[in-house]
Amino acid sequence: MIKIIPQARVRMFEQNICEEEVEYTIENGERFNAKYGRSGFRCNLYSKKIGKEIFIA
Repeated sequence: MIKIIPQARVRMFEQNICEEEVEYTIENGERFNAKYGRSGFRCNLYSKKIGKEIFIA
């Protein structure tokens, strides 16, 4: 189970990204090192909403 913090939910809303896209990116995307010993994930997805490929990081 993936826990999404409130601040991340606000950013998801601002960027029009749904929870399923975030979960897919974490489970299948490319992992990279982020600040403060954290991990980041990125993935290119095709969005049916806007009809083009989007980048999620």
